[in-house]
Amino acid sequence: MYHVNDLTSFVAVIETGGIIAAAKQLDIPTATLSHRITKLEKITGTSLFFRSNKGVRLTPEGQTFYEKLLPILDAITDLNDSLSPHPHSLQGKLRITIPPWVLNLFILPNLASFQAQHPKLQLEFIATGHQRDISDEGIDLAIRVGKLPDSRLLARKIIDDKRILCASPAYLAEFGEPQTIDELKHHRSVCLPWLKQWHCLDEQHQRVTLNHSQSMLLSNAECLSAAIKQGLGIGMRSQLAVHACIQKGELVEILPNRLVDNESPLWCIRPNSRLPSQKADLFYRFCKEVILFQK
Repeated sequence: MYHVNDLTSFVAVIETGGIIAAAKQLDIPTATLSHRITKLEKITGTSLFFRSNKGVRLTPEGQTFYEKLLPILDAITDLNDSLSPHPHSLQGKLRITIPPWVLNLFILPNLASFQAQHPKLQLEFIATGHQRDISDEGIDLAIRVGKLPDSRLLARKIIDDKRILCASPAYLAEFGEPQTIDELKHHRSVCLPWLKQWHCLDEQHQRVTLNHSQSMLLSNAECLSAAIKQGLGIGMRSQLAVHACIQKGELVEILPNRLVDNESPLWCIRPNSRLPSQKADLFYRFCKEVILFQK
């Protein structure tokens, strides 16, 4: 039978990088912690760590055990939290994958006040524009942009958004502002690799697809925004991502309302294999509040 103390000790070894550091964190003797790990390995019937003079690292079986264990420990923490009437008592770890531009524009500027209200809640942000497999990687929440094809995920919309075309004033001063879709074809463009096709309506309200196979490609959305501001070409960006730049006059929207299939809402998603979490619900409400406030 598993004991919670043994399981939390196992996680502590992973998160601190060693048995001695984990024992100090838990304020228990090193021998006690080593005994707990050995007991876990006897119960599971496999080695959970490779051990050497340089320290310990997870075996493949240990990695699988860790990924399956995290949601169970989270559920136990949430159970304890649900019995407390005090929201400040929320504790434990919340692992979140999030696009870097959302993290930098909306979350980090407001995070200090959030942490002050919930000092026992540990946040781990995995800042990436790529979609991670949150069901298999022990991730609690993901902030995602656009359509959600994965039916295994439970989604709550944070805010509606759309993609727009924009350019810098310097670029438009040098090359002129396109007034038609046909003129747009002859302009420089900068794109994300997965958004090289722009679907537009021409002046006859006919659907036209522009293929930017010769465009400058950037695999990071924040770098794309920087390239557009530097006058390297016209680009397609989330309206939320460039709203402040347009307000400041750093960017200009081009051919408004001419893109089609440009809906790009922000979602907060979690695996449907996870139990409802107070921590996850708290972070969702925080995201919705700060994004709506800054819009």
